[in-house]
Amino acid sequence: MTIFVKDYLWVYDNLYHPYIHPATSVALLGLLPIALLFMIFRRTRILGGISLFLLSTFFGFSLWFYSLMIAASHGPGWVIGGIILCGIGVIATALVSSAIWGQWVVAVEILTGAVLIWLARTVGWIVVQRQLEKDT
Repeated sequence: MTIFVKDYLWVYDNLYHPYIHPATSVALLGLLPIALLFMIFRRTRILGGISLFLLSTFFGFSLWFYSLMIAASHGPGWVIGGIILCGIGVIATALVSSAIWGQWVVAVEILTGAVLIWLARTVGWIVVQRQLEKDT
């Protein structure tokens, strides 16, 4: 990625800040409460679980892009290493590089985001599975 664009600051200024960050904020503040509200009522519980699962995918992309910028700020080797690890390794390499560089707040942000995304995906899947078992 750093080969094709100017640098990670350009990516932040032209992609992350104007597009991805506002979209994530809208999803978090607008769509997540609706998904949780759907999960309360029995008739819409499946829709709520699917919504939570799909939102976790969107939040996962946002975390991946944020981690890509963090890894790029620490050097192209971290990005290449993350891409070699099947793409999802960018999150792991950004976490490790942040810890090595002493940016503990960033490392905790990445780790917390990854755990919350995994939790949302798991809860959404379990809610859908249990509701489908009750309906059949």
